[in-house]
Amino acid sequence: MIIALLVWAYHVFIVQICLYRVESYVEVAFLLITFHVLLVMFIWTWGKCIITDPAPIPSQWKISDEDVARLKRTESSEEKSRILSQIAKSLPIKMCTKSGTVRYCDICRIIKPDRAHHCSTCGQCVLRKDHHCPWVKNCVHFHNTKFFVVFLVYADLFLVYLLLVMLYYLLYLEGFDFDIVGYSPTKMWLMVQHVVIISFSLCVLVMTMVTLSHFLKNQTSVEAVYAPYFYEGGKNKNAYNLGAKQNFLEVFGSKWYLWFLPVYTTVGDGITFPMAQQDLKKVRVDGGRDEDQTTRIQIVKDNARKMLGIHDLNTDDA
Repeated sequence: MIIALLVWAYHVFIVQICLYRVESYVEVAFLLITFHVLLVMFIWTWGKCIITDPAPIPSQWKISDEDVARLKRTESSEEKSRILSQIAKSLPIKMCTKSGTVRYCDICRIIKPDRAHHCSTCGQCVLRKDHHCPWVKNCVHFHNTKFFVVFLVYADLFLVYLLLVMLYYLLYLEGFDFDIVGYSPTKMWLMVQHVVIISFSLCVLVMTMVTLSHFLKNQTSVEAVYAPYFYEGGKNKNAYNLGAKQNFLEVFGSKWYLWFLPVYTTVGDGITFPMAQQDLKKVRVDGGRDEDQTTRIQIVKDNARKMLGIHDLNTDDA
């Protein structure tokens, strides 16, 4: 779909506009340079999203065959929780399931790192999974989040630039008449072209706005809809929100001249993440709870009961 859109856009811009409608060589040069810069950045960022596969979960998170067998033999949820706690005791995890137990994947046979979820399309657990995007045929994850955000920005710039140039030469130079009387096949084809580009532009713009809204709050799409649970603080959608500026720097890095390029600058390892500790403290105080482990688990269970009847996407069990 994207390749077809690019081929069509290239034909419209180069042939229909630059070749047949623009007479000034200076104007043609300006239009072509701007168009190709945006096109190259569009393709470059799109390609980086596609080829940057999710990194494998480190081996220390894997559950041994012996422990897998123990979990399968165990029918008691309390015993299963105890086994998982033993396996994960040395791992840096703060997130848990709604019932207060260690998150694990019985498909990949691993303890899930914080913010990791299983992707059935990719067939593996993905670090800081946001969602699986069909446009890039890949998950949006810890290692390509920056590429995806930059890709959407350049896609918006490319489509809006194409639309504005098309409208300028259609309305201003040619004096296009929208009167239904006297419609010709050429006029109808021009109308269809503009409807197509406007539709794509609006779709991408909405996608960009939603993505940026989550991104500046340091939320994944899963976390924005289904707030994660923590041993300390219980259910908290804003646990990783460090403020818009710091959230941006966590993904884009501190070197401003690399912000506009699909070059990897993300801070961290995708396993552990800085947290808004003050926000977690606020949740504990507001809940009127003590901070011992048993009470923290009870907070999670209380929140889970409030969630009854709401579909969960199986983000804690797969």
